[in-house]
Amino acid sequence: MNNAWNVYPNPSSDVIQIVLNGELQMNQVQILDQNGKVLLASSVVSNGINELDVNSLATGVYTIRLMNETLTLNKRFIKQ
Repeated sequence: MNNAWNVYPNPSSDVIQIVLNGELQMNQVQILDQNGKVLLASSVVSNGINELDVNSLATGVYTIRLMNETLTLNKRFIKQ
């Protein structure tokens, strides 16, 4: 299921694009630190490109979490 979405560019220093492919219907995205604390949250557009401004995040490794009512997907993201 992780092939149904991608994060570009990764690593990034300012804006990331979350691209949802195919039939993946998600409604929320979160960025979490390594302790699991939610730092950013936003709604998402399914089957499209979603941009998130990550400029305010410190340099490090984060988890991007996509969610809907029944499914949660995670990927790693590096902030430069």
